[in-house]
Amino acid sequence: MECRINLKHIKLKYLSYFVILNFFFYSLLFYTNIHDPHHHGLMFSNAIDLLSGKYPYKEIFIQYGLLTTFLHAVVIKIFGYEVIYLNFFTILIYSLTILILFNIVKILTNEKYAFFSTLIILFNHPIIWLPWSNYISFFFITLGIYFFIQKKFSDNYLSGLFFALAVL
Repeated sequence: MECRINLKHIKLKYLSYFVILNFFFYSLLFYTNIHDPHHHGLMFSNAIDLLSGKYPYKEIFIQYGLLTTFLHAVVIKIFGYEVIYLNFFTILIYSLTILILFNIVKILTNEKYAFFSTLIILFNHPIIWLPWSNYISFFFITLGIYFFIQKKFSDNYLSGLFFALAVL
């Protein structure tokens, strides 16, 4: 019995979603076993300090940007005061970024190249190691590019907004 996969009949969009979802759950599983009080604790303590009313850059040394600390504070406030939620948030942001990149490549080329670019990115960087700001910045840069290639004048404002948020 011979098994041949014909890529013409498979929607590569759904296959890409499946691959991204698998890497998402793999990262979640992996992250439940990471205990790094220095790196994760730094991001967590900055968010806790911001929630407790301390002034950024005056009473808190924010090393990785005000927007990162603010987003982490929102995640902690909504889901609970545990470090693991910052990790889950970072994994979600990274997975959404890969999904947006798939759509960007699909718009600029085709679905086949978008699928292979998704595979290349995920096999190159499969697991989110730390809840750093570069993943959040990557998300906003990717959103900025997505709205920039839409070629609508109103989307240029959104593109500029997301590029500006990437700096924060």
